[in-house]
Amino acid sequence: MRFFYLFLFLSSILFASTGDKIKQGKKDLKKTAISQKRIHSKIDSLAKEIKKETTSLIITQNSIKTLEEQIKVLAKDHKSTKSKLSALIKENKQLNHTKNDLEKKIIDIIADKFSFYLVTDKGYQDSQESIVADVVLNKMGLILKKDFKDLSETYHKTNDTINKHNTQIKTLEASINKLDAKKKSLKKLEDKREKNISNLKRKKYTYNLKLTSLIKQRNDIQKTLRKLKILKDKEDDEKRARKSKKVSYDQNIVNKKFGVKQFGSSYQRSKLKRYRGPKTISPLKSYFVKRRIGNYIDPIYNMKIFNESVVLSSKVKNAKVRNVLSGKVVFANDTAVSNKVVIVENKSGIHTIYGNMNKIAPYVEVGRKIRKGYIIGRVDRDLTFEVTQRNYHINPLELIR
Repeated sequence: MRFFYLFLFLSSILFASTGDKIKQGKKDLKKTAISQKRIHSKIDSLAKEIKKETTSLIITQNSIKTLEEQIKVLAKDHKSTKSKLSALIKENKQLNHTKNDLEKKIIDIIADKFSFYLVTDKGYQDSQESIVADVVLNKMGLILKKDFKDLSETYHKTNDTINKHNTQIKTLEASINKLDAKKKSLKKLEDKREKNISNLKRKKYTYNLKLTSLIKQRNDIQKTLRKLKILKDKEDDEKRARKSKKVSYDQNIVNKKFGVKQFGSSYQRSKLKRYRGPKTISPLKSYFVKRRIGNYIDPIYNMKIFNESVVLSSKVKNAKVRNVLSGKVVFANDTAVSNKVVIVENKSGIHTIYGNMNKIAPYVEVGRKIRKGYIIGRVDRDLTFEVTQRNYHINPLELIR
C-alpha cells in the first residue's frame, strides 16, 4: 500500500513537471518569435539601406566613368595645353619687362618735352642764331611727339596682350583645377560608398547569423513541445486507463493536431508532393508571383532558403483575400512572425494557409465553415500562401488558376 501511494506521488510530480515544461516551452517559443520578428525587421531595414547605398554607388561610379572619359579626352591635349600655358607665362614675363622699359622711356620723353618747353619759353633776341635755334627746337618737338605717340601705342598694345594672356592662363588653370577637383571629390565619394556597403554587408552577415540561430532555437523548442505534448497525452491516457482499465489513446488525434506545420519555418527543407487535383480560384484577383516555392538564393542576404510557401503580391493596395476551397476554419489569429494568419481545413486532407494579412474578416472564426470565394480578410500587398496535404507540402501555384 505504501508503494502504491509513493507511485501516485511520483506520477503527480511527473505530470506537473511535464505540464510546467510545456508551459515554459511555450513561453520560450513566444519570446524567441518576438525576438526573431524584431531582428527580421532590422534585417529588412538593413536590406533597404543596402539597396539604397548600392544605387547611390552605381550613380557615383557612372559619374566617375563619365568624368574619366572627359579627362581622357583632355589628356590628349594636356601636354600642348601645359606647353601653351608655360609659353604664355614666359611671354607675359617678357612683356612685363617691355612694359616697364616703355614706362621708363615715356617718362624720359615727358621729361625731355617739359625741358624743351622750358627752353622755348625763354625770351631770345631776334638773330640768326635764334632763328636756327627755333627751327631745331621745333624739329625736336615733332620728333618727341612722334616718339611719345609710338611708345604710347606700343605700351597699350603690350598691356592689352598681357591682359589677354592673363585671361587665357586663368581659363586654362581653372579648367584643369576644376576637373582635378571633381575627380578627387568623386573618388572620395566612391571610397565612402564602398566603405558603407562593406559595413552594411558585415552587419547583414551578423544579423543573418542571429536570425538563423533564433530559427534553429525556435524549431528545437517546437520539436521539444511536440514530444512533450505527445508524452503528456500518453500520461493522460495512462491515468484514464488506471481509472477505467481501458486504453483509449488514439495516435490519429495527435497526427491531426500536428498535420499543419508551424508557419514560417522556411529555413528547413520540407517534403513536397505534386498536386494532381482540380484547379481552383486564386486568393487574390489581381497579382503577380513575387516568390515561388522551393530553394532560392536571396538577392540581398545571399543565403540559400527553402520556401514552403509562395508570396503573391497584389497589384492594388489593401486587397481582399478570398478563400480558395470550401472548408472549416481551424486557426484565425495573430502570430509573432506572420502577422494575421488564417488556416482552413479542406477536403482530401488539404490545409490552406493565408499569412501576412493586415485584417481578418469578423465572421472568420475557428470552427466556422466557409465556402470557396468568401472574403477572409485583407492584405496590404504581399500575401504568403501555403498549402499542405497529409503532412506534405504542395506547390500552391499547382492548386490555383
